[in-house]
Amino acid sequence: MIAMRYGCVPVARATGGLVDTIGDYSATPDSTGFLFEAAEPAALAQALLRAFQAHESPAEWRKLQQRGMQQDFSWERSARAYLALYRDLVSARQPDFFERNNDK
Repeated sequence: MIAMRYGCVPVARATGGLVDTIGDYSATPDSTGFLFEAAEPAALAQALLRAFQAHESPAEWRKLQQRGMQQDFSWERSARAYLALYRDLVSARQPDFFERNNDK
């Protein structure tokens, strides 16, 4: 994530948090890097080949870098997302068993 902030385009195995932070170049127009599924040298080589091919277009490569640099992985963004989720859950909350039975 830090490298992306400085314009480095990641090539990574699609696992764990990497899938959450890197949008694959072939899968989405707002991509930020290159992902591969299998933990095998051939899969890595294929992802690198896709990266090299994208690098041949300077304008497209620059867009890829800029999308990565614009990502917000801050705790502030995460905190806002958790707060919004919490508010949604509280507003959708159903009366629990004890509240329903105290009305009688």
